[in-house]
Amino acid sequence: MTAPRITAALLALLLLPACSAPEPAPPPGSTEPMSAGPTAAGPTAAGPTAAGPTAAGPASASPSDTATLKDPPPVELTARQRCAAALPGRTLLGWGDTTVGELRSYRYGPPNRQPVLADKFPGVPDGDGGTWCVTRDEPSATAWWGVADGVAEHVVTIQGPGEGAPQGEVTGGPVIP
Repeated sequence: MTAPRITAALLALLLLPACSAPEPAPPPGSTEPMSAGPTAAGPTAAGPTAAGPTAAGPASASPSDTATLKDPPPVELTARQRCAAALPGRTLLGWGDTTVGELRSYRYGPPNRQPVLADKFPGVPDGDGGTWCVTRDEPSATAWWGVADGVAEHVVTIQGPGEGAPQGEVTGGPVIP
């Protein structure tokens, strides 16, 4: 089962702080100075000053008066956040950082068993960051997932006594006797 892909841009939008609205202009006829005027005294809505334009008149901004919009820096998510984003609606029991190469090479059971995620995460380099995620499928069942580039791939579900319990941070895939 594959979870929907969460892009970094979407995550950045979800995690950005709310933008504030610009300060409103003073009411017509007011003698209060505008907060962003080009002079110390500032222009007023009542009329022009020798130093600057009125609130109703045209204004020309110099490069130093304008703000430059830049792309926000990339948002670095924690392992727990990456799991929650890739596996929405599931009860998260554990999470841990790894690499895509480690996810692809993980195997359980007999030594000759093919790695479960060997052909998963196409186009993602082995050295890129990956995440182990652990969820509860049933009261006594723990599901392990590998997540890379916002995509979750199921590894194994373990059922039995003690399964389905919170684990917190994990340091590798499941150890299965």
